[in-house]
Amino acid sequence: MSELVSNETYSYRGVELKPHMLCELAEKHFPPGSILQRKWLIQEGPRIHLELGGKATVADPTAQAKKARKTLLAGNWEEAGYGNIRRLGAAQTSTSDFPTEPLFDDSEVGASLIAEDWFGVGEETVYCYTFPSYLELAMLKGSKALPMKIGKTSSTTLDRVSLQCGVSNPEQPVVPLAIRVENATAYERAIHRILTIWNRWIEDAPGTEWFMTSKDEILSIIRFLNSPPDPVTPSNNGVETDA
Repeated sequence: MSELVSNETYSYRGVELKPHMLCELAEKHFPPGSILQRKWLIQEGPRIHLELGGKATVADPTAQAKKARKTLLAGNWEEAGYGNIRRLGAAQTSTSDFPTEPLFDDSEVGASLIAEDWFGVGEETVYCYTFPSYLELAMLKGSKALPMKIGKTSSTTLDRVSLQCGVSNPEQPVVPLAIRVENATAYERAIHRILTIWNRWIEDAPGTEWFMTSKDEILSIIRFLNSPPDPVTPSNNGVETDA
């Protein structure tokens, strides 16, 4: 049985996560014969790295997972279908603490979702999602604007979107943009209010978080929110001065 690392023995305490560290964690957690899902490299591997004392990365987790997966496949791993890979060698039996099934079960959270674009740095996430039918209709109309739901989660993953949509919709959601921030609640409220002022809110949609907007428009709001005026620079706006 492979020996799992502990906080005291982890070699990358205080070090920012890199793809080769994901590979090492996978080798530690998945014995020969077991299956690793791509989602584990995107979510569980980084979580374990943090729990062992490592630092989060500012890099795109999906890109890091792709690099780690490619490295593993160049070694003693093989494709196992549906994005999974299998570690080569004799499978562990009875006394093994490791299951041969994927360690991350997404049967309760729907399909694995990956944002098309990530922006920002932080421990929380503001996301926008839509559905393929809305994208197709907007394309046919030649419009950038389409119905999008803007929400938040206190994590850096998109499991919340999967939970919302996994079993309640005939289509899988599409996530055009996800933004990492330190205060997702404040950002979400600000985006909602600005879009409402711009008459983007869809009044008859279920819930209060649907807006007729676009990824570029949301990103422009985020950039505005991230660029406050310099507090030490005096402003003459609204102040009468001698001519």
